[in-house]
Amino acid sequence: MDRRQFCQLVSAGITTGALGLWPLRSFAASAGTYTVRKGDTLSGIAKQFGTSVQSLRYENGINGDLIRVGDVLQLPGGGGDMLTEVRRVSEPKRGGLRTWRYIVAHHSGVDTGNAEIYGNYHRNKVGMRNGLAYHFVIGNGSKSGDGEIEIGPRWDRQLNGGHVKSAEVNNHGVGICLVGNFQNGRPSPRQIAALTSLSGYLRELIPNRTKYAVHKEIDGRNHTVCPGRYFPTSQMHEKFPDEW
Repeated sequence: MDRRQFCQLVSAGITTGALGLWPLRSFAASAGTYTVRKGDTLSGIAKQFGTSVQSLRYENGINGDLIRVGDVLQLPGGGGDMLTEVRRVSEPKRGGLRTWRYIVAHHSGVDTGNAEIYGNYHRNKVGMRNGLAYHFVIGNGSKSGDGEIEIGPRWDRQLNGGHVKSAEVNNHGVGICLVGNFQNGRPSPRQIAALTSLSGYLRELIPNRTKYAVHKEIDGRNHTVCPGRYFPTSQMHEKFPDEW
């Protein structure tokens, strides 16, 4: 991949013919909290705010299901309608999902962009027939919202990815790309909140055990630094320990 050409393409915002007839879908995250009331349960709160029980536990350091009246819970990615569209697209696929075994986090390596721009590059410059190499893209506020999650056609159609060198992981790995170059700076809090909530939901959705990884752990540090030195790799592994 020619990084100079990629940067030029992203800066220009070229989107013509990006994904043909395969639509992108997106939703945004915004910060928020919820105060527990009498009769509340984690599952009820998760359903109300469009997130998962697992994500609520991760965000608030909860083991088990015990919550108390008056507890103030941090809502992953700000809650709201964060996972509404992902659930709408994904729930009908329960029982018919591809055999996913990995969830792999990436950075784009450039400061701006969105799923449509990257999809255009992957289709028209790299020659990927299925367009966008990732299954999801999380924006940083440049060409899409800060914390906005775009659902790519590969997830919608349950297609293999094109985001790593490993054929095994492309065939069985969900690729999530955060817009930005995290060799130079950190992802935004909203991006991490969105990634946490999305990853938690995917682990709940996918019936078999999944391994959480970042790109360089798959293809090796001699091949790539992705997702960059400032990506919170250790913290994400703490939130999503291997289930293998």
